[in-house]
Amino acid sequence: MLATKILIHPSVSDFLEELPTAVHYHLSPSAESYFSRYGENMQYTFFKRSKSPRTTWYIFFIKQDERILVKYITNNHKEGQYIR
Repeated sequence: MLATKILIHPSVSDFLEELPTAVHYHLSPSAESYFSRYGENMQYTFFKRSKSPRTTWYIFFIKQDERILVKYITNNHKEGQYIR
């Protein structure tokens, strides 16, 4: 089987390093229903890049013990209407 190479933009990897100390939010019941395909008991945080101030990126994750598992990343242009 061939390995898949994953590339992460430097601005995203910088934010992922800050994820443990970023403010975490719980999903509303309607958002929980919409995003349930990615897991249960998820939390999310968001960030903006200075080069694209009209775009908000949302990172969905679960916390287990001292670990954070990123389950999904999206932005306000794609699925923002389901988040807030």
